[in-house]
Amino acid sequence: MIFQFLVMKESLESNFMNRRGSSCFPDEVLERVIRMLKSRKDRSSVSLVCKKWYNAERWSRRNVFIGNCYFVSPEILTPRFPNIRSVTLKGKPRFFDFNLVPANWGADIHFWLVVFAEKYPFLKELRLKRMTVTDESLKFLARSFPNFKAISLQNCDGFSTDGLAAIAADCKNLTELDIQENVIDDKNDNWLTYFPESFTSLEVLNFSIFHNDVNFDAIEKLVTRCKSLKTLKLNKSIALEQLQRLLFRAPQLCELGTDSFSQELTTQ
Repeated sequence: MIFQFLVMKESLESNFMNRRGSSCFPDEVLERVIRMLKSRKDRSSVSLVCKKWYNAERWSRRNVFIGNCYFVSPEILTPRFPNIRSVTLKGKPRFFDFNLVPANWGADIHFWLVVFAEKYPFLKELRLKRMTVTDESLKFLARSFPNFKAISLQNCDGFSTDGLAAIAADCKNLTELDIQENVIDDKNDNWLTYFPESFTSLEVLNFSIFHNDVNFDAIEKLVTRCKSLKTLKLNKSIALEQLQRLLFRAPQLCELGTDSFSQELTTQ
């Protein structure tokens, strides 16, 4: 419906311009309407209509999805979309999930982060899949983006709990920490203690992929402080009694448990 409105608007605007020699629709209005488009396909179609729509879509874009990190470089991406706040980026091919990609294949996020720190200093979300993410990269991320809120790592490799500790310590406005199916060097079971005592913004926490024990006292304190926490997925070292304690501390939780325990809840 929004896209149809835009097409109608362009037709009306063309008529007005033919009659009066100038546009009666301010650029700010066009950008606000385009910003309401949720479909990437619709936004791409809008950008092809004319130069004015191309620029409006360019300046109003706040999130970008890149299905392969080798299809485009950050040097090309950042001038094309200068106001990005959220980046979703995929790296290695799918058969990486089956250990069929050699070590040091590539898809390193660090170079992207260096460019983003200069061009996207207000970046808020980063969602990575099958990328190589080192502790150095996570520490750089935590230091470089003061408004950063959400990180999702799925099927990534190269980092340890030291990098997660840096995220916990330095991302003061973090709302989401989602760690799924990654290859993690579990060096420190106290990484959750790096969240400051004043930290209260977390809404999603998922580290169910971890195998080693974690500091339950740190989890309990974190859950108690974060009143907006809705999703909490823990590793299998957490006992049922401990899950019940967490639910008592945070009755607002919509999803709680380990992977196996959550499945039991959904089948009962």
